[in-house]
Amino acid sequence: FLLLPLVLGSVLWAKTRDGFQGEVAEKAAKDYWRKNVATWTDVEPPVVTSVELDLELEPRRRGFRTEGRYLLLNESPEPLERMAFTQTPAMDSLRWTMGGDSIPSENRAGLWVLTPATPLNPGDSLWVDFQAFGTLPRGFTKSGGGAGYFILPSSVVLTANNFAPIPGYQENIGVDEDNRGDPREYPPDFYLEQLDPVFGSQKPLTTRVRITGPDNLTYNSIGNRVSEERSDGKVTV
Repeated sequence: FLLLPLVLGSVLWAKTRDGFQGEVAEKAAKDYWRKNVATWTDVEPPVVTSVELDLELEPRRRGFRTEGRYLLLNESPEPLERMAFTQTPAMDSLRWTMGGDSIPSENRAGLWVLTPATPLNPGDSLWVDFQAFGTLPRGFTKSGGGAGYFILPSSVVLTANNFAPIPGYQENIGVDEDNRGDPREYPPDFYLEQLDPVFGSQKPLTTRVRITGPDNLTYNSIGNRVSEERSDGKVTV
């Protein structure tokens, strides 16, 4: 009689520990912060001016596969020798290419640092391609809590921050009560300066998003829907 609850309790503990709110995820976020906060906090990433994404959903496995590319613009006054992108927690793997060839990259605990063959000069642009696989949500929630973003057979809720790499270092990852700093103090006339947006880029960008998944779901995304194809139980929008 004791064996059954013992086995179920062990499985529940393991699934929670390895889940997206468990100890493994917390340690990964803290490693990301510890390894990159001093080096990349004030480094401005290049501006994304165009995005192309092919997203394939596998709701029965809670999985996704992404193939995409960013058109990056250097708006800084200096050439960019390295560019950083954050791997989202839902990603199991992330691979980078440029013009079909692998690009030198370093994975700094979830912050990918790319080094193009030639620095990106001020005002110049280049395309960077990526491929990613992932699961959302990973494992069980902690204490039975819900999830804001998920892939399930009944429905899917995602943002690009779930299935595509995020340009630059993200200061909020890995920060908790142990290492949280005080808010920044602004001068009285700070609002007279040009302020960056709270979310996203201050530059307009174009997008092309193609989503493939089961045909029993209705798909919505940014932009205007220009086509819809159905075949073999799947739909591509």
